[in-house]
Amino acid sequence: IAEASNGDVFISLHANAAPRRSVQGIETYYPDANHERHSLHIAMRENGVSRDQLNELQRTLAKWRIAETSPYSQRLASLVQGQLARALPSRYGKIQDLGAKKGPFYVLFLSNMPAILVEAGFLTNKSDAKRLRDRKYLESVATQIATGLERYRDSGPTLAQRNPR
Repeated sequence: IAEASNGDVFISLHANAAPRRSVQGIETYYPDANHERHSLHIAMRENGVSRDQLNELQRTLAKWRIAETSPYSQRLASLVQGQLARALPSRYGKIQDLGAKKGPFYVLFLSNMPAILVEAGFLTNKSDAKRLRDRKYLESVATQIATGLERYRDSGPTLAQRNPR
C-alpha cells in the first residue's frame, strides 16, 4: 500500500515476544544491506521462511534499494526510538530502551522508501502486555512516533526531498 501510494516513509508497528518473560522494552529496526546475523535469524523466523527461500535476484535488488534508503532509515529509526525512549517512561514507568537496530524484516526488505519497524513492547512480559492493552499508551506511542517523524523531516534532507516525484 505504501509503495502504491508513493509514500515518503514506511513505519510498521508491532508487538514483540520473547522466550524469556523477563525481556521487556521498546526497539526500532531499520533495514541494512550489511545486517547482523542475529537480525537475519529473527527475520527468517518472523517471516516464516528459510534463508535459502530468498532468491538471488530478491537479495540483489534489495541490496541496491537498501543501499540508497539505509542512511535515511537509520536516521528515522534513531529519531523515533529516541523520542519513544525519552517520552514514554516519564508517563508509564520503567520501559527498557532496546535501541535502534539493523533488521532485514520482510516488511522492510524491498521498500523503496526509508522504512522502520517499531516494536512497542513485549506481549510475553506482564508489564509490557498490560501497557499494550492500554488505549492511552497506544495513543502515546503513536504521538511519539509522529514526533520522531517530524524530527526526521526537520533534521536534514530526506530521501523524498532528494528525489522529488
